[in-house]
Formats: sequence, structure tokens, C-alpha cells
Amino acid sequence: MTYLVIARKYRPQTFEEVVGQSHIVETLRNSILSGRVGHAYLFSGSRGVGKTSLARIFAKSLNCPEVKDANPCNRCETCESISAGTNIDVIEIDGASHRSVEDIEVLRDGSQYMPTRSPYKIYIIDEVHMLTRHAFNALLKTLEEPPPHVKFIFATTEPNKVPDTILSRCQRFDFRRITPQDIVERLRQIAEKEGVDIETSALYQIAQASNGGMRDAQSLLDQAISFCGAKLTSEEISRILGTLPQVKVLDFIRFLNEGRKEEGLALIDEIYWMGGDLSLFLEQVVENMRNLMVFLSLGERGRDFSGAPLREEVWRPLAKTTTLPKAIAFTQALIAAKKKVRQDSQARVILEMTFLYLCHFDEFLRPSNLLRKVEDFSSKSSFSLTSPLTPKPTSSSTKGKLPVSASTPSASSAPSAIWKVEEIKNNWTNFLEILHKKLDKSFSLCLTYLEEAKCEKITSDSITICFFQDFLKEVVEENQEFKRALENLLFQLTQKKITVYFTYSSLSSTQGTLGGRGCKSGDSAEYSHLPEIVQKAIEMFQGTLLRPRETSSETNK
Repeated sequence: MTYLVIARKYRPQTFEEVVGQSHIVETLRNSILSGRVGHAYLFSGSRGVGKTSLARIFAKSLNCPEVKDANPCNRCETCESISAGTNIDVIEIDGASHRSVEDIEVLRDGSQYMPTRSPYKIYIIDEVHMLTRHAFNALLKTLEEPPPHVKFIFATTEPNKVPDTILSRCQRFDFRRITPQDIVERLRQIAEKEGVDIETSALYQIAQASNGGMRDAQSLLDQAISFCGAKLTSEEISRILGTLPQVKVLDFIRFLNEGRKEEGLALIDEIYWMGGDLSLFLEQVVENMRNLMVFLSLGERGRDFSGAPLREEVWRPLAKTTTLPKAIAFTQALIAAKKKVRQDSQARVILEMTFLYLCHFDEFLRPSNLLRKVEDFSSKSSFSLTSPLTPKPTSSSTKGKLPVSASTPSASSAPSAIWKVEEIKNNWTNFLEILHKKLDKSFSLCLTYLEEAKCEKITSDSITICFFQDFLKEVVEENQEFKRALENLLFQLTQKKITVYFTYSSLSSTQGTLGGRGCKSGDSAEYSHLPEIVQKAIEMFQGTLLRPRETSSETNK
């Protein structure tokens, strides 16, 4: 006897067997009971969530001669033939292969004839979005005023491709992704009927890998039974899926957070040589970084992708190795790396480079962060950043610099004043501060990377920003939402439409960063009396001490 795969063997045959779509099931049943059945329905949703199965059940309920409480009997010839796809009055059409005007004309002509044995002639068109524009137009009139004995049920994974003229003539039902808990419960029932012993953790692995699709989950279970036999463990499911055990993924995140380069690179090497999919590994890392962020935010009240509570004994030790802002920045970088790993032949190099970059993430501090450290240091020494000052007379060297309160808006007042485009380059640091204040927090990673760049060129309608690491430039350039937000803010500041371009240069980033403001080499003697950390800050960011602070001893005189 020909083997019937699990996805077909356990396909829902009644409304009660449909999992995860109770809102649609209830509506369809009530429409049958109340006699308010429409002439056209559109079922939309991702693959494997029950669109075609529910269309068949609905068709059986409409045509079954022994229907009871809107449920088909599944025993009569009509129900059995619809389930087998051989009923002459329920016509299933593949929209991908029958997409032309000629195919629709055949459908339109056939709809004029009465059904042979059933009350209704029902057309189920799967992947309806694949029809051509002309085919949709040919269907319009029949769909708007169909014969009373005709019902249409359309199914699609891309409802946005269905013309509005079609959508407006249908009752639309959006199918939800099936939750991991519902998938696990259904798979457990199937495993019991098949005589298979499977660990709960293995069921959750299958549920997560199916991405909300019951058919995908059932196909994976079928494959696992063929591979492992009557007993399935979490380790064996990991081998089938090509994923790493959870403990190794969490180890990688720990190495990343703690900057343990040797162990992290060794793990990447191990995955590579065992033939693991680095893109799939990064997906696991990103999913667990998401769980870490949720735990950092909500603690044990948070839930993972499967809906299970985040266990404190697992996530608390990992949470101690990082902070929420850092975890968010790491996750953004890993998502960007995942896209490149999928497209690039040098996947291992990209992953290793991303790992090493994030291990040194703390070295890419914003100047404002360093300033806070300087203030903390100076509060313990005789040098004070908050003591009363005697303003230093303005020298000729400041000529050409823009007063912040006049033509250059500060970070707190922007964008109340209008900037001139050329002012941005000379006030790059101030401009970055405005970006951090005005742009959405979701752009924090791009803004951090922008700290490592400089404003290279400005014209009346464009700004060119130069990065000194190609990786940083690619991450920022790929984020089109950030680019649009940046251009919108520039328009607010300058009242001009300005296009932003990103370039890469192999020159050292210390050449001309921060808008070219900085001290000359001969100025070092002027700062010799300052604490060493302040001197290093001035040297690193090419800063200028605008007003000298009096020491605490001088203040007390």
C-alpha cells in the first residue's frame, strides 16, 4: 500500500480539527447556521496554516446532505469525494498554472451550468494572486454577480498582489500563524497515534522551525520519524534541522558579551568544519539574543518564541554579562551580518569579523560617554570640570567658527534655527548630538557607527559621509529607513532637500574627524597640567579646551 505522509493523513476533516484559526471557524459556521453564506471568500495567510483545508471543509459543509450543526458527516459520497479532490461540483484550480484569460473564460463558461449532484458549484482557486491582470479583469463580472448556485473560495499567501477590485467583492479572512503551543499539542497527538515517543523539547524545536506552519511541522515530524525511528530526542532533532544545541548557542552569546575571542572563534571554527549552516546558526543566535533582551526587560515575566516562560536559572547568568542597550546594538549588528552571510561566499569571514568587532564594541565609545568618564575622574582630583570659570578671551583662531546660540542650533534647541549646509561639516560633533536626540532609538547602532565616520564633502544639495571601515559603511548603507530619517532631519535643519551618500576610505579615521576641529601638535604644552585622561581625550577627539578650569586650591583662595 502506498505510504500516506503525515501532513495528508492527519489533514483536518472537520471544523473542530482546524488548529489555531478559531476566529475564522466560528464565523464560517455561524454563516452556515444563519443562512448568510456569501458568494466569494478570500483566505489569506502564510503557508501551511490551513487555508485550503478549511476551504474544503467549508465546501463539504455547504454540499453535505447530512450536515449537522454546520459540520459535514465525512461519511457520505459527497464528503469523501471532496476530501479526495475528485468531486465534480467542487473544482480546485491551481492559480499558478491556470492563470491566463483563456483559463478564466473556461471557468466563467462552466459556472453557468447547474451543479450535478450538490446544492452548490464551488470553485477553490489556490494561489489566486498568480493570475494575470487580464485574467482578474475577466473574472470581475462573474465575481460581482455570480449565478446563485456558484461560490468562490480564493486562497493566497500574498493578498497585496490581488487587485482591489477583486478584494472588494470578497469576504476576506486573514489566517494567523499557529502558535508553538498549538503545534506542539497537535504533534503530540499525532505521535501518540503513530506510536512514537518524542521529548517535549524536541517538539518545541520542530514547532519553532516550522515558523507557524502546521504542514511544515508535520513534514518535519515525518522526516524525524523516518530518521530516528520510534524514539526522538532533542539532539537528534538538532541533527535533522542542522541547528546547534541550545547550550552552544548560549555559550557563543556569553563569549560575545565577555569578549572571549579565543573561545568564540574556536566555536565558529567547529561549526564550520562540521558542515553547519552559518546563516542558520546566526538565526539561532538572534532568536536567543531576542530572548535575552526580553529577560533584561521583563525578567521571568518574559516569554520565548515558543511562548514558554524564560527560566531564570538559564537567563540570569547570561543577563549579568551585558546590558539592554548593548544587547540591542549587538542584535542589530548580528541581523545585518545574517543578511550578508546568506548572500556572500565568505560567510565564515563575515561571521568572524562581526564577532571580533562586537568583542571590541566598548572601544567605540561616543565622545559624550568618554566625557562622563572624564568628569568622574576629575571629581576625584584637583581638576574640576564644574568649578567656577573665568572666560577666556576670544582669539583670532576662533574666527570663522559659528556661535552655537546664533546660527548653529545646539542639540537641545535643534531644529529651531535654520542651518546653512556648509555649517554641518564645521559642526559635525554638534550635528551628531542632534541626531542622537532627534532620531528614533531603533537607529542607535547606525548612529554609533556614524561616530566613526567624518563629513567628507558637502555641496548645496548633498552630503558625503566617509567611513574608515567598510563593514560599518555597509551596515549603515543597507538601512534605508535610517538614510531617509537622516535626510528628513537635514531638511528640517536646512530647509533644503539634501541627499546623503556613504563612502569608504582606507585612511585612518583620526585624520579630520569631528568636523576637523582639533588641537595642533604644538598645543601639547598647553594641556600638560591637565590629568592624563583629559589629555588623551583631547588627543583622541582632536578637541580644544575652550575655557581653562581653576583648580580647587585656587578657588578656595
